[in-house]
Amino acid sequence: MKLFLLSLILGFTLISCGGGAKKSENNDSTKTTDTTKQANTEEDTGKGDIANTTDNTSSDTETTMCFEAKGLTIVTTNFKIKGDQVTGTHYVRTPKSDTELYANFSFKGTKKGNTIDGMMTLIASNNLFGIGEPSKMSWVIKGDELVTPGKEDDIGGVQKKISCSEGTLFELKPQKSEVDDPFSGKYNLSGSINGKLKVKMYIETSKGDDPGTTAYKGWYYYESQGPDKKIQLKGVVPGAGIMDGEVKEFTNGKHSGSFMIPSATDLSQGLDCEWTDVAKSKALPVSLKLDSKM
Repeated sequence: MKLFLLSLILGFTLISCGGGAKKSENNDSTKTTDTTKQANTEEDTGKGDIANTTDNTSSDTETTMCFEAKGLTIVTTNFKIKGDQVTGTHYVRTPKSDTELYANFSFKGTKKGNTIDGMMTLIASNNLFGIGEPSKMSWVIKGDELVTPGKEDDIGGVQKKISCSEGTLFELKPQKSEVDDPFSGKYNLSGSINGKLKVKMYIETSKGDDPGTTAYKGWYYYESQGPDKKIQLKGVVPGAGIMDGEVKEFTNGKHSGSFMIPSATDLSQGLDCEWTDVAKSKALPVSLKLDSKM
């Protein structure tokens, strides 16, 4: 009987110990699972935050790119890129010509892949012609080159990537002129033809029909004949280029000669040109100084 009771008590003790061990193991496992789950959740969240931060940085960060084509005419393009939005400047200049020629543009557009499309606006030029006029522009970035599609052989058609120097401009403000309309003016001039024939001239200028040209109209007379013998003048002078402008004279309504006026002439500085006959077989020097501008 004692033996039976001893065995029974020993059995309950073993069962109690085994159940306790199993319960303890389950509790530890649950804690481990919860901890692992929590760790995985924190890891996933962390990865998500990093990814979001990277995307935001990519779209918000500004990058700059600068390109240049060298030669007699230098072409430079500077871009500031933020996401798919592009702003910048575009310069064309010929510093070694007799009269320094330049045109400065602002640019605003978008970038899709390696293609940049947008609008350029003329901000400043050596003659103020076309200020504020917009034009479409498109470039393709090919490696370290900026290419104008279909115009690779033109001046500045292919520009090489360069380092953006300190102080590089990526935005331009419109150039201000002394007059609202740089094409318009009224000028009184006096001087001589062939150094001997004293003349008085009056010229009115306005914007020509062709882009970048100035229309001239007015009259002149020989001092020896008096103002009653006015000879009418009419013609067009280019703003820039290698061709002179031809301002024709009309005597009694008939073409009787021409003044060949250099391109981009500034009448406020006077007028030095040539007078020719209708056949252009005879040429005489003309030198006039400004009397007054109205």
